[in-house]
Amino acid sequence: MSTIPTPSNATSAEAQQLESALRDRLVKSGEYDRLLILLKQRLNRSGWQDQVRGIAREQARRENVKLLSLVDQVEPIALDLIPSNVKQEMEKSMAEFVKKNVE
Repeated sequence: MSTIPTPSNATSAEAQQLESALRDRLVKSGEYDRLLILLKQRLNRSGWQDQVRGIAREQARRENVKLLSLVDQVEPIALDLIPSNVKQEMEKSMAEFVKKNVE
């Protein structure tokens, strides 16, 4: 396996190579699935899913919109509603994965 450049000394192409290699390792290691399950649990427990679902329903009632348009309208709101503790937990988990997997 070739050495992966570190983020501090990577060019744009090297940074893309690093990101791709990390993404592959994340999936192949099963860590992606583990983090996805954890994220879904945390969001569900926080009430985020119900909140976003309610916003989407209300938006759809007010306007006769197509699904893609509704997603475009609701997505930024949904991202803003993610609880900070959930964001921090996911960021910490990803940072730990990167630290373990960058040579």
